[in-house]
Amino acid sequence: MDNYKEDYQLVKRWDTRFKRIATIMEPSENKTSFWVENRLKQYLNQMEKELNRKEDQPFVENLLKYSKGFWKGLFTFYDYPLIPRTNNDLELFLEE
Repeated sequence: MDNYKEDYQLVKRWDTRFKRIATIMEPSENKTSFWVENRLKQYLNQMEKELNRKEDQPFVENLLKYSKGFWKGLFTFYDYPLIPRTNNDLELFLEE
């Protein structure tokens, strides 16, 4: 069990960041795309400074890479409620 203690602590450390990102991005009538985009940008910058251990680097680099890749259009649905938050339903439709 002790063999995984360090790995567990590392994953727990990263999971905390995912949960915070999910909270920032959770849809709400009061959230605008401007607010969410700016808040997420601030949080990612903060997280990059906090997660500065060598073992954090792959996680941070991967998260920032994917965030950058999806950034454009990621926040549109906050201002336009008719636009779906994800394309999961469309993907399911195309599989049929």
